[in-house]
Amino acid sequence: MTKTDKKRDSQIVKQLKSVCDEFKHSIVGFEYISHDVNFKQLNQSLNIEIYLSDDKSVSALTLYERNDAVVMIESFLKDIAITLTNPSKQIHWRVK
Repeated sequence: MTKTDKKRDSQIVKQLKSVCDEFKHSIVGFEYISHDVNFKQLNQSLNIEIYLSDDKSVSALTLYERNDAVVMIESFLKDIAITLTNPSKQIHWRVK
């Protein structure tokens, strides 16, 4: 990983920590967020996984809540000039 990649990853982590802080208050059962990225194709390859405590928490999420979460993630990433090319395939809901 180059210095530029490390800096970019640090920016992503910082933004996702901010998203975490928001989700702790708005999503029941929220645990944490992780990400994976290939910096050569950042916008296309950035995958974000949102972990909830159990299946019940995932199934209880309404479509509105899921869409609101995606919009929030996109907004925080846009602040650091990252635009997901296909958010519905790059943001995943998981059980811890």
